[in-house]
Amino acid sequence: IDTVTARDDYTLVVTTKNPDRFTPAKFAAVKMIEPKAFAAMGPEAYARAPIGTGPYKVDRWDLSEIRMSENPHGWRKPIVPNLRIVALPEVGARVKALQSDTVDVALQLGPDDIGQVEAAGDRMMSNYLGGIVAMPFMLVRENMFKDVRVRRAVNYAVNRQAIVDVLLAGRTKLASQTTAHTAIGYVEELAPYPYDPAKAKALLKQAGYPNGFTFTVDVYVTGANADAAVYQQVANDLAQIGITMKINVMAFPRYNEALYQGNWTGEMILFSYGTLPSMDPMATYQYHSCSWVKPWVCDPELQAMIEEAQTTFDLERRTALVQQLLRKTHEEPIGLYLHETNRFDGVSARVEDYRAPFGFPQYREMSVSP
Repeated sequence: IDTVTARDDYTLVVTTKNPDRFTPAKFAAVKMIEPKAFAAMGPEAYARAPIGTGPYKVDRWDLSEIRMSENPHGWRKPIVPNLRIVALPEVGARVKALQSDTVDVALQLGPDDIGQVEAAGDRMMSNYLGGIVAMPFMLVRENMFKDVRVRRAVNYAVNRQAIVDVLLAGRTKLASQTTAHTAIGYVEELAPYPYDPAKAKALLKQAGYPNGFTFTVDVYVTGANADAAVYQQVANDLAQIGITMKINVMAFPRYNEALYQGNWTGEMILFSYGTLPSMDPMATYQYHSCSWVKPWVCDPELQAMIEEAQTTFDLERRTALVQQLLRKTHEEPIGLYLHETNRFDGVSARVEDYRAPFGFPQYREMSVSP
């Protein structure tokens, strides 16, 4: 965005530095603030004590708890007049809180918790988050992944279907490209790389690695969605074709530092491909390209395709360019594409009309029976 001006009380004029067909959709991510309170308090104080301009107003806001009540001035009225959000960092604590009726919704549980939740008479809701879980290759450094045959071999070597069926309870889709099936421009005919260890071994031999090799992947662990188990399963599958994958688990602050400073330790990293808030496959290429401050992939041919797609305003032409890019990064993968991102939320049997599209609970729609 270059400039933003108010034409009048009801018109905002936004000028972008380059043509961007999805600018209006991106404004779905903009949160409204209360202007008088913001002007009086300033940014820092307002951030510590926000007002709430939607269905709920904020009564309490701290690190452990948020309490809200119905906003009498809101234009979307909630069904439940009061809302309490409690911080419970441990997954097990959230499950127990749900089972004891201490909470009505437990966010971000894991597939291993399905049995406990459903045995108690509650239900586990799975929501697509508009992206895919992937392990991008470090392609700005000289390493084995500079050879596209090696990148293909890694994609053939991993049994994605087993990961989804066994570790994720079959509640998500395999990734076939650098975007999710909900995105605008998703290429239906692209199939995930099939599990084919023999083909993977043949490609490694062609690339000069008949006995495999050793490399490191930088990851972080959230504790939900079986992520640690997924990484281990990837390592086990790669071991079957002679590749040793060392898993370097980073604390999130260290991971975030590497993201912005580029001081990764490995030849592969963990980083998803996302589309929110506009459902645009190009949203993720702010990171997966030369455009990022410390890129892990920077290919001139790929960059030209990315920039052309991002700045084409005609939607039909833009979609065609996006699909061309998706096909290219499928044929010449820039990462190990695993599965679509999803989230497991435990919901009490007392709660009705629970929806959390792309991970955003619609609190105002929920009702709770006695």
